Amino acid sequence: MTIYVNNKALQTSASDVAALAAEIGLPAMAAIAVNNRVVPRTEWAAHTLNEGDKLTVIRVACGG
Repeated sequence: MTIYVNNKALQTSASDVAALAAEIGLPAMAAIAVNNRVVPRTEWAAHTLNEGDKLTVIRVACGG
């Protein structure tokens, strides 16, 4: 299926947010919003992805 990650089309076979995070190698310090709704990390495995979903991935960086 095709989804959009940070406005870029991505072909994936991942069925949920957790599988997608593993597929794209997200670091532990990251947040994901699906269709403009933040999905808590505890719900990633239960949140099913659908064709055309739009995800925003935010990688947290330390520093000042």
